[in-house]
Amino acid sequence: MSEPARTDLSDVAESPGLLAAAREALASLLGVGRQLVEALCAALASATGGFSSLVAGLALASCQRGEPPPRPEPAPERVIDGDAGAPTVEPNYGEFKLTFYYVIDEEEVDGSLLAKHQARGSSEKRNTLKQLAREEGTADEPVGPVASPDLLATVDSPGAGSGVEGAADPRLAPVTIYDGKSCEPIADISRLFAMEAELQGTGRLRDGRVINIWGKCACPRTPCFRITGSKWGTAGTGRPLAPFRTVAVDPKHIPLGTLLFIPELDGKTMPGKPPYGGFVHDGCVAADDTGGGIRGREVDLFVARRSHYQGLSKRGGSHAWARQVQVMDGARRCQRGESHTRWRRSDI
Repeated sequence: MSEPARTDLSDVAESPGLLAAAREALASLLGVGRQLVEALCAALASATGGFSSLVAGLALASCQRGEPPPRPEPAPERVIDGDAGAPTVEPNYGEFKLTFYYVIDEEEVDGSLLAKHQARGSSEKRNTLKQLAREEGTADEPVGPVASPDLLATVDSPGAGSGVEGAADPRLAPVTIYDGKSCEPIADISRLFAMEAELQGTGRLRDGRVINIWGKCACPRTPCFRITGSKWGTAGTGRPLAPFRTVAVDPKHIPLGTLLFIPELDGKTMPGKPPYGGFVHDGCVAADDTGGGIRGREVDLFVARRSHYQGLSKRGGSHAWARQVQVMDGARRCQRGESHTRWRRSDI
């Protein structure tokens, strides 16, 4: 009995046709096997629908063993939209007194004082003439500008003090302010304007230059200021003062640079015109400034102009609404923009 013929593997390797046929047969076999496995997995998934999820998971685990688990997508960065409402947890600094400061204008200060003196002088002049008329028995006669031109000039002259005496007001006496770094003179201004500029921290000279209080001055003569290139002046942190956005604080109570949220400002229309006023506030401010008069639980809001300060008052010029306000950490609500601090939005 003869033995069946054997195929030498070396012959298969040397024959391209046989090798290709073998590959096709193997691929076909693997394809059929894969289809059978997929059909079996589908049948298992359908059959285990009524059983517990644990049984279904064990049955399907063997079908998915060869597939790597999907990579989890990274969680998107949480940004609080302006319409999303307040975070559930918000650090609260507590109650503070809200005050206001602004850029004091040299012409406004001196002009207002002169106008008051002129009005007071005219009133005193007329009262004096009325008294003379009573003494002379001519009180029923009309009182007009019957005084001599010299008397009128004395009463109504710039710098006039108590009217008929004509004493000069010491608050209008000129003083020289100096550069806090070079100790060179900056300008000669009235004593009253120097005091107001020191109190507010920022002033605008008649020539348009803006001065900031220097702080402690090593110059032999005081007071010391510096010229700033910012329209509204510079805060203690070096940032430009931003109307209705910058606040001065006591660093012992609120760290400098902190973003804050003041609910009493949220929804309140700011006085003035765009781009610095005339908008509805969102409550976001930045603690970028300090002040010599800011002590303890006080937050001083920069409002740019005196008229804005007056515009924030209620009937009768009262700012009683600002006596006690809540101050909260605004890091989760607010963010700094290119020109000011604002409510955090997803499109910023």
